[in-house]
Amino acid sequence: MKSNKKLLRGIFNKYLGPNILSEFTFSICTVIDGILSGQYLGDSALASIGICTPFPSILAVFAGMMGSGCLVKSSYYMGRGEKENANKVFSTVVFVSLLASVIITIIFILFAIPISSLFGASGQAADLLDGTVDYLVSCSIGTVGMIMYKVLSPIVQLEGKRMYIRIATIVLATLNIAGDLLNMYVFDRGLFGVGLATAISTIAATAVLAVALMTPRISFIFSFKLIDFSVLPELLYKGSPKAVR
Repeated sequence: MKSNKKLLRGIFNKYLGPNILSEFTFSICTVIDGILSGQYLGDSALASIGICTPFPSILAVFAGMMGSGCLVKSSYYMGRGEKENANKVFSTVVFVSLLASVIITIIFILFAIPISSLFGASGQAADLLDGTVDYLVSCSIGTVGMIMYKVLSPIVQLEGKRMYIRIATIVLATLNIAGDLLNMYVFDRGLFGVGLATAISTIAATAVLAVALMTPRISFIFSFKLIDFSVLPELLYKGSPKAVR
């Protein structure tokens, strides 16, 4: 019993830090954007960023469902020694997530004005519409980063590459702060520049995780040949608790 408790405690402590970093990664961006924008661009900029908060939440529902479903099913197959089935799940999730990222980006760019109004930049807050649209459009460029980070992060942990998650978090925060400051002091692109800094930093952080999955002796390998859409219903079912949360 004691040895089991020690084992569980060791596993818990090993994964606690990376999981916390993964969960709060994009909250870091929102906090940084809010602090710097409120300080240098004024209260209206801070309010526009606040109006856009449903955007990362919407992405988190999809990304959390796909990432959690992928982790559950691929772990199951890996535990049974069925590496090809595990990679079938992984390849399908990566492909569908990338495709969804492109579609979501296009939708939010083309319909940024009505979406911003729906989020709250209307009525008495109509004067915030332009700033909200600018921030939403530029942030949506980073959709692929926001979604793929959530998808790849649990797989990177499963591969034992937790250091890459720490590096990705540092890259994210550093580039976001640097980008916001450059935007405010050099480029002067307002909220569009603030959102673009967030998009670039999230894509860069996700690239770090992608590099982790390209190192030698990696179990999870993406292959177009292994994509199988028939695994999606069960994946969505397994990941649905994460989406609900």
